[in-house]
Amino acid sequence: MGLVNHNKILLRSEPFMPGDIALVRELMGIIDTLDQSVLTGGIAILVALLLLMMLSLVLFRRTKMRWYVQLIGLIAVVMAAVFSYQTVYDNDKYYTAIPVDGYEYNRTDVSGSRGFIFMFTYEIHNAFMQKPEEYQAEEYQKMDESEVTPADYDDAVKPHIIMVMSEAFSDISDNVHLSMEEDPLENFKKISEDSLMSGYAVTNIYGGGTVVSEYEALTGISFASLYTPTMPYYYVRKDIDCLPRLLSSIGYDTMAFHPGFPWFYNRQNVYEKMGFDSFFHCDNAFYDDREFAGGYITEATTFHQLISKFENHLNSSDAPLFEFCVTIENHGGYEGKYGITEASVECDIPIKESDLLALTNYLYGVNRADEELGHLVEYLETVEEPVVLVYYGDHKPLLTGTFETIGYDLSGEVLEGNSVEQYQTPFLIWENQASRESLDLSENVAELGFSDLDDFSVAYLGSTLMELLGFDGLSPFLQYVNTVRDQVPIWNLSVWASSGGTLQSKDDIPDNIVDLLSTYRSWSYYKLFDDDISN
Repeated sequence: MGLVNHNKILLRSEPFMPGDIALVRELMGIIDTLDQSVLTGGIAILVALLLLMMLSLVLFRRTKMRWYVQLIGLIAVVMAAVFSYQTVYDNDKYYTAIPVDGYEYNRTDVSGSRGFIFMFTYEIHNAFMQKPEEYQAEEYQKMDESEVTPADYDDAVKPHIIMVMSEAFSDISDNVHLSMEEDPLENFKKISEDSLMSGYAVTNIYGGGTVVSEYEALTGISFASLYTPTMPYYYVRKDIDCLPRLLSSIGYDTMAFHPGFPWFYNRQNVYEKMGFDSFFHCDNAFYDDREFAGGYITEATTFHQLISKFENHLNSSDAPLFEFCVTIENHGGYEGKYGITEASVECDIPIKESDLLALTNYLYGVNRADEELGHLVEYLETVEEPVVLVYYGDHKPLLTGTFETIGYDLSGEVLEGNSVEQYQTPFLIWENQASRESLDLSENVAELGFSDLDDFSVAYLGSTLMELLGFDGLSPFLQYVNTVRDQVPIWNLSVWASSGGTLQSKDDIPDNIVDLLSTYRSWSYYKLFDDDISN
């Protein structure tokens, strides 16, 4: 476990958690990407330990104990383990009494200060979702009933929707300490100027955990409200009410794209439970004619499939289409990722050469993603049917050394300045010319007051889209999510912001906001575990 914890901290800047045990297949996939010398060393250590154990059994063999003595010993050990867990390891008083050398919201700092074993054992209870206090499923079942039916949207104009979550997409290149000859975000910025909405989506993850931002945007359920370090897809074990299912109910065909392995984060099962009609991944749509860059299937290959399936749909169906796409090309690590050995980025303060090279490779990948975004928008402008595009990043890249050097706050605490820089990723919502002519959603933006809504949690992205399109009546829950958004636009694992935009500690939440968020959490729990949408 210590070896696993050490390597997870190196790869993801977070320790090994109990919920990670459920992600064995994902772990095996990550192992394939590790340096062979690291794997060889780890295997050698394990083999050596096994040999030592076998040798000790031979050298220190004793007379076999009677069975009842073994049984008594086993019972004693189990009782001692249960007693110590309940009285010590699962005790808030003992756990919080140990000061953290660093930041309370940084799990790596917590692990280093309180000890990995203590932290891991303490977090076992968080691996299982705790039911909110005073939660009554019947109350939220009644709140979840809608007077609006899918039939009410029969005559509505339904644009095609393409939603793209771009791997590690960020605007770190705009940092005041950095400069380069060409802007890697040229297309994104140009498109943003003509967008319906653009700004920052505030995530709950940094450097990894893509599935969290994916889950939040599609469901409206914030990871910060779940109170668990376990990846949210682990809890999706039944059909769940979310964007693809809601859109399907009013006539949309729905497709999901992820050019990685279908089993990663159990997407092959989760997407089906979310209501996607089809899922395209590396074992089917991306199996032939695929290109790689930096160790992953390229953005160009991914968008080629996205557009190809879109065109096939236009030629074969009159139904509106919802495409949700996760890209993976610019996944870390970044040092040497694209084979770039000379830095093209300049920094006006001292920085390690290795950090600068990693940053150069990363921004090269951002530029490649930006180019494909430009090509996608050019294509969509030629489509004669209305299309709405949502584009956002899943998380900031894992460039901890660079971020600390150029002044990003990675503490998770509320400090002077912007304490959510670590979690901000750019987003935009754009419509093509056909949509401007038939829908002109800019009028909705003005009427809803979205013109000033430029920074909000990624969990509000899907519900905001539904409200913009006039489809939010399908889900009382998403309507409530938008109510939360209006009063608490930023709701992060460590900080929150009121409608005035001032960041505050989660230790300083007024009673009215506490009540608002308490209902949000309980309703989220209902949607995830108790909502029977088969009825």
